[in-house]
Amino acid sequence: KAMVRSKGPMQPHPEKPHLCYRALVQEVKEGRKKRKRLYVLRLNKRKRKEDLRRIGGHLERVREALSRGEKEAAELLGHPILKRYVRRSAHKRDGKGRPIGKVLLDRKKIADARRNAGKSVIGTDVLTKDPVEVDEVYRSLFKIEEAFRCLKSTVKLGPIRHRRADRIQAHLSLAVMAFNLGRWLRHKSGMTLERLQRVFANARVQKVKIGTAEYWERVNLEKEQLAVLGKMGYAIPPKRFTVAVTR
Repeated sequence: KAMVRSKGPMQPHPEKPHLCYRALVQEVKEGRKKRKRLYVLRLNKRKRKEDLRRIGGHLERVREALSRGEKEAAELLGHPILKRYVRRSAHKRDGKGRPIGKVLLDRKKIADARRNAGKSVIGTDVLTKDPVEVDEVYRSLFKIEEAFRCLKSTVKLGPIRHRRADRIQAHLSLAVMAFNLGRWLRHKSGMTLERLQRVFANARVQKVKIGTAEYWERVNLEKEQLAVLGKMGYAIPPKRFTVAVTR
């Protein structure tokens, strides 16, 4: 909280103008011991604009609910998102001293949400690191965690039903290859791998044999599938094709 509220010059990112940082070394008490920690405040100007726009939309919904009467206003207190912007008036209290008055906008929480927009704080025991380097190392963890989530859920790495070491290694290698292919397709299409899977879920090919002729035939592609292939710069595959096998 102290870092978010702190004021002073911020260090710009050398390559990303929408990012800037402020660093502060603070003495932290842990039990009976004290030690110094480096705290880095990160401001993402693009995210700040998005957060402020989102907060504005939330407040419009809150004001509409408050204008429709006490019943809908009271429902805001149980809303998973909008409840953070409202509170009960303390002019009336129950037997335990809890506010039970009219539902009002919580001006303090709204101000805090606007002040925190686009900001995040991380701490480290390495006091000599540059704030930009500290932030980039920390953010790289998200990529690692994202990779593990994708391997386990989207690529479906497990379960591994092999016992021999070479087969286990092959299973894992294929999963990593699929993950890397998915990252490339996401880069080319601008869509998540899960979205691409849904779009092409019904894309199939089947082997057709008529007399001595043998070939593969695909299903008719939908408009969205054709659009995605075009966006990625890939030619539309032929309706029928053969596969040459080299022995």
